Amino acid sequence: MLPEEIRGEISRARAALARAAVLGGWALLYLPLAWWWWPAAPLAATMVVVSARRLRAASDTYATLLEASVRLHLADLADKLRIEDQPMGPLLGGAVMRRLSSPAPAAEPAS
Repeated sequence: MLPEEIRGEISRARAALARAAVLGGWALLYLPLAWWWWPAAPLAATMVVVSARRLRAASDTYATLLEASVRLHLADLADKLRIEDQPMGPLLGGAVMRRLSSPAPAAEPAS
């Protein structure tokens, strides 16, 4: 539903978020190594700081892009789903979510 340019921006922001999380994971893996090899301690500390900053920036960018995309294209999606005209807001968002959600599977009767 979204234009290719917007999808590309969201994908790049999501990839930056994943890279920052992977860097944080590596920092946590270096921490136990510091017990035997002292240079791992400052390396791990530096990686934690860099990862935290990148995570904050990447998550802010990702959230902003998602919010802007929804605000700009929710009415178009509602039109394509043939949802009656409603003002932009929680009611329209709820109607779209109900239409896109699959119903919960019926529970099988106990024998």
